[in-house]
Amino acid sequence: MDLSIDLSSILAASASAVGGVLAWKIKRHWTEAAEAAKAEAETRQEERERAAAALADVGRSVADVAQRVARLDMRMTARFDALQTAVDGHSREIDIGREARGKLYVAQDALRERVVRLETVQAVQAVGK
Repeated sequence: MDLSIDLSSILAASASAVGGVLAWKIKRHWTEAAEAAKAEAETRQEERERAAAALADVGRSVADVAQRVARLDMRMTARFDALQTAVDGHSREIDIGREARGKLYVAQDALRERVVRLETVQAVQAVGK
């Protein structure tokens, strides 16, 4: 039996076994790395989807608030218009009242003048009797 053949066969078998283990470890490392990258990508995708859903919720909330503000603005505008109409009506009534009061003062002055004339006429008639 030749010892050198056995030794080279052992070395070849050992190298083959070491190469196989090394290949298995490298394959396992890259498989684990790929699985980790895939899991991280899925996690990122889930985070993006949650963020998109949250952003959509915020968008709906903003749209809802904007719609409520628009309805409130319409109601407040209608109330303001009604108040403005009432104020305008009261202003006209006040103007009419002022005109009437001015006419009343003129009529009172005319009546006072007539009373004074009548009293003067009565006084003159009383003296003449």
